[in-house]
Amino acid sequence: MNNRILVVDDQAGIRMLIKEVLEEEGYPVEVASTGEVFLDKVKSHNFDLFIVDLKIPDYEGYQLFKELQTYVSLSKVIVISGLGCPDTKKEIKSMGIASYIEKPFDLQELIKKVEKSLDQITA
Repeated sequence: MNNRILVVDDQAGIRMLIKEVLEEEGYPVEVASTGEVFLDKVKSHNFDLFIVDLKIPDYEGYQLFKELQTYVSLSKVIVISGLGCPDTKKEIKSMGIASYIEKPFDLQELIKKVEKSLDQITA
């Protein structure tokens, strides 16, 4: 598998858990702790999928998505968030984002959403 994934979450435990689980599935994964580091990596490397926390300290989630879409399609994004309100889900879907996962999330659900998103991107 050569599908590279970039994860941004301000919580180190969640970042590293996602990295570990997806690497066990054979995916190369890089992580970022801030929106600034995340966007620097987006600009300088090619990634196939992005897992993005909706709330990170230096960027409001939607602001980060607006900047991100100047470099890649938002159909390559899976959002993870503890803000599980229906309006958030509708907004994310309307932006063309691939998928949404509420925290705390099931690791098997995450793996399935990653596989499904990558299948749709490469189809």
